[in-house]
Amino acid sequence: MNSVIIEAFNHYRYVYGVQFYGYVIMPNHIHYIAQFQQEKYGLSDFTRDFKSTVSKKIHDRLALVIDESSFPINNIFRENNLKIKLPMELRDFLLDSGKNAEQEIKLWRDDEKPIILETEEMGIQRLNYLHDNPVRKGWVETPEEYTYSSASFYLSGKSFPFRVTHLFDEK
Repeated sequence: MNSVIIEAFNHYRYVYGVQFYGYVIMPNHIHYIAQFQQEKYGLSDFTRDFKSTVSKKIHDRLALVIDESSFPINNIFRENNLKIKLPMELRDFLLDSGKNAEQEIKLWRDDEKPIILETEEMGIQRLNYLHDNPVRKGWVETPEEYTYSSASFYLSGKSFPFRVTHLFDEK
């Protein structure tokens, strides 16, 4: 499912000019640092569209599940000791959550809190915080070891699986 998020990031970067400066994709949440073309496409537009796009793509993939063992996110949840044990439980949870929210599926929490980075110090602090997520979980020793993060870009310039712009590059 990380590929769905990466595809969506790329889409919004190329189509709407969203600049991504850092990210980490965890099995149960995402952090990113981005800048939006406010006159054309702002944070609320991106948040609404990104959530909708990713939810629909994940829903489509869930609908295709026939054999539980083929469910791709199952491995992510199992490897990270998350509570949902079976892929069908996850699918049912998402579908039930959606019904309660009058949506097809409910994938996103409603309580996200964007933070405006007003100083370079705040940018460094938030970038370190998001890169340290997999380390705090005990999944890796250092942030750059985690594949779905921009930490390796800041250490060595590696931009796989998603290219970001350096937070402190001069424009």
